[in-house]
Amino acid sequence: MPDDQSVNPYAAPGTLSHEKMGFAGFEVRGKKLAVQDGAILPARCIKTNQDVTPGENGRLKRIKLNWTNPWWILLILLPIGILIYIIVALSTQKKGSITISLSSEAMKRKRVWLISLFSLAFGIPALLFGLRIESAELIGFAVFGSILLLIAGLFTIRYLTPVKYIDGWFLIRGVHKEFLNDLASGKIWRDGAIAADHRSEH
Repeated sequence: MPDDQSVNPYAAPGTLSHEKMGFAGFEVRGKKLAVQDGAILPARCIKTNQDVTPGENGRLKRIKLNWTNPWWILLILLPIGILIYIIVALSTQKKGSITISLSSEAMKRKRVWLISLFSLAFGIPALLFGLRIESAELIGFAVFGSILLLIAGLFTIRYLTPVKYIDGWFLIRGVHKEFLNDLASGKIWRDGAIAADHRSEH
């Protein structure tokens, strides 16, 4: 006989609530998604909220998360501040990775957006040089605009962006609003948790 008389060994397993399944390593906090290193998100596209079947209408993607306290940027105001900032940022950077689902539609949008940005970034200066425009101001403005477009491309190439790191959790933005709502309400647990757990076994 079990030592604990309150436990019935023949009873059917109870249903786990959404709160009790927090071990999966992701949860909604306000309007953002909090994740832990190694989390596997449900089989829903984080950008379109569509159900995803890898190989049919989307794919799994393991993405890296990196976060550095933005206040460290003030170090560049010091003598040799850039070097100090790089050392401090790299030594204090928080790293992790999670597995997400992406629909074919979301990946196509990303490709079109990046191709458009980089085409403009390199196309505008090339056009000015091709037209042999000698205005230094105009050329300088075009080059500056191209640099901004390239920077925008580097920032938008990430599907998710960590904005804070608290006690082992990355707080990230860039997730579809309905994905967050369904996750907070528990709907995704019913529809996607089994698929997510199954993927983690492979």
